[in-house]
Amino acid sequence: MKLVKPTLVVTLIFIGAAALGALSDILLAATYGAGRIIDALVTALFIPLLLQEFILGDSFTRVFIPVFTGFLVRGEHEEGARVASSVINVLVLIFSGLVLLAILATPLLVAVIVPGFNPADQALTAMLTRIVMPVVVFTVLVSLLSSLLNAYQRFILPALAQIVYQVLLILAIVTLGRWYGVVGLAAGVVLTGVGQVLFLLPQVPQPGFRYHPVLDLRHPAVQQMGRLVTPLLVRLIIAQAFLVAERMIASGLAEGSIAAMNYARKLFQLPPTTFAVALNLVLFPMLSRQAASGQVALLGKTLVRGLRVLLLVMAPVTILLIALSQPVVSVVFERGAFDSQARQTTAEVLGFLALGLFSLSAMWLVNLGFFALHDTRTPLWITLGLSVPMIGLDVLLAGQMGVNGLALGNTALRTLQFLISLILLERKLAVEKGQPHGLPFRDLLDAGLRTGLASVALVAALAAAAPILGSLLGLQAVPTGALLTHVADLSLIPKATFLAGMAGIGLGVYVLAAAALRIEELGLLVGMARRWGSASALRLMRRLNASSPSVQ
Repeated sequence: MKLVKPTLVVTLIFIGAAALGALSDILLAATYGAGRIIDALVTALFIPLLLQEFILGDSFTRVFIPVFTGFLVRGEHEEGARVASSVINVLVLIFSGLVLLAILATPLLVAVIVPGFNPADQALTAMLTRIVMPVVVFTVLVSLLSSLLNAYQRFILPALAQIVYQVLLILAIVTLGRWYGVVGLAAGVVLTGVGQVLFLLPQVPQPGFRYHPVLDLRHPAVQQMGRLVTPLLVRLIIAQAFLVAERMIASGLAEGSIAAMNYARKLFQLPPTTFAVALNLVLFPMLSRQAASGQVALLGKTLVRGLRVLLLVMAPVTILLIALSQPVVSVVFERGAFDSQARQTTAEVLGFLALGLFSLSAMWLVNLGFFALHDTRTPLWITLGLSVPMIGLDVLLAGQMGVNGLALGNTALRTLQFLISLILLERKLAVEKGQPHGLPFRDLLDAGLRTGLASVALVAALAAAAPILGSLLGLQAVPTGALLTHVADLSLIPKATFLAGMAGIGLGVYVLAAAALRIEELGLLVGMARRWGSASALRLMRRLNASSPSVQ
């Protein structure tokens, strides 16, 4: 199954993009500080982002790929190209019209979103918003082109578009931003979107796609996409409403609760938005092809294989985030106004959020099974059914546990969504296309047992290593149970050393235990890494031989 290599490559690309994004944030802070100019720029960027996410988000990708893949599986490439061209054309026209309306209504939008700005700051924000607003059209086009390439099972170049964006943004900050101020940077943001489109356009015809200047809204496939995307948009609105409710509950808790949740969520979301998103990106076209060709049993096996890979990777990350939450938060955030109290609160929230790390990633993957089968309503009904009870649970837990209760409620929601989604998908697969079986739960339970045993070895290794490393750092008198809290009070280098040492020891023991337990997915990952290492060594030897002077 060709999912390990592209998943690892895309994960590395996403990590690189995240690193470049951090660099762009550092450059922005160094250039503009934290005053009203950066407030105006951030607000100006938020308005087009809100327009794009509210209307499109990733919802269209979830319906476009399965429908378009159906044409590819049936060999109807030309008809599929006409449908895809119609969809691209209509969405570009719709968003172009929305951008024009938003530009005209910019002063009103700014006044609603940032009513606390004075007239001069609102005027600056409105001007910047009008400059950056066209980036919405280019971002939508990038999303469509990426989905098209993914349907052809081409993943690397669409992922590299994120690198292109970050590189162009950094160049815009250090050139246009310094030459022409924040106005130049706003124009540079639009150019980043243009650059992404120009990067992807030459790649689209290569797999055989031919663009058509058509607008066939009556085509059954186009209308089918419209019907399928509606539940996803409703689900997106409900999810945003749930976040608003969570923010409202947090506003009535102790001071700093919202900030602690925000900081903890940034750390919590890093693993799922890199590895899990990369895995989903690779698996979704595969699941769509299997659904379109009627291979429902194979779809179930593919989905479970993806869940096994997720479990193997997310289990140690979950344990490390919980066990090392204090030093992790301290190394990343504890400086300046972020004191030990903020670190303590954020670390506790991170621990409760981390409990739902696998559930969140697995829920995303299970939902792809529904989407591949052209079912966008079941995930909507699950979200609808759980939202109100979970808000009530959040209120109850927050009253008892403060912001930690909100984090625990978040974990409970993700876990219930995953379990209910898994059960309903199993039932759906059991009757789809007359297949006698649904999901191979035995394989999943086997992986869960083996991964659980490897995780026990990881926890034991951390417990044994903590006092030893603590002793080396001069914490001989500190009890083992309080060691990690006191480690967070050290200077940056000892903290980072402790963190890296604990993570390295824990992951090393986990890998050895997984190998001893013969977890199949570990063999795939290690084998791929070994092949990459061998290929890199061979390339290096060839280059050295080619560059060495010949001996006469």
